[in-house]
Amino acid sequence: MKIKSYILALSLLFISTSMRQESTTRLLRVLTYNIHHGVGIDNKLDLDRIAKFIVNNKIDIAAVQEVDSCTERTGKINTPSYLAEKTGMEFAFGGNIKFDGGSYGNLILSKFPILNCLNITLPNIDKGEQRGLQIA
Repeated sequence: MKIKSYILALSLLFISTSMRQESTTRLLRVLTYNIHHGVGIDNKLDLDRIAKFIVNNKIDIAAVQEVDSCTERTGKINTPSYLAEKTGMEFAFGGNIKFDGGSYGNLILSKFPILNCLNITLPNIDKGEQRGLQIA
């Protein structure tokens, strides 16, 4: 029930802000990106490639999925901090799973200040991989 309340509140906020009439138009570039813990289709771990993509495309806000933080398979790199530093963005990370000596979850990168963030683990009714909802 708590999750439905958050989703409803976010939906209402989105609707109310999108209905405002603005005298100037500003382009907001938003990206959703499943980085498969940083490994590309070439099977290489390359976080710099991901950061360059975000920077080169002038992304304002990136919602990034399948992010490792301090895991063995990524060499104990704190991927959220690394990508934030390489892109010059602020970040909020929500780990949904303890994994391989670290955690695995969702990341928000933003050119705008992140004032607050909340990570909610979603109900896991089929005992599969734990999913999460991140709000910032």
